Amino acid sequence: MSGSLRKWEKGLEYEKQCSVTIHSLGIPVLISPVVLRKRGAGQIDLAIYQSENQKIIVYEVKHEDAWGLSRGQYKRLKKSVDWIAQILQVQVGLRFRF
Repeated sequence: MSGSLRKWEKGLEYEKQCSVTIHSLGIPVLISPVVLRKRGAGQIDLAIYQSENQKIIVYEVKHEDAWGLSRGQYKRLKKSVDWIAQILQVQVGLRFRF
């Protein structure tokens, strides 16, 4: 198995673990990556709706073996956050989980 595939699998496993924790903090929100990509926005890893403050939190999850976030990826994620806020008329925050 190649090193990059192993990193990808570690990242996927880490995202699954984070999903359990993060989704317990609110109502899970699913947003189609196809819809986001059609708008030139970035695919999101996880998102929740917090009803107590009527806010959606978008999470970008990176395993410690990942290289981090490129400027381009950050811009696409920001575009996703802005579009979600506009279409759903709620505040949307972006958080990172490393």
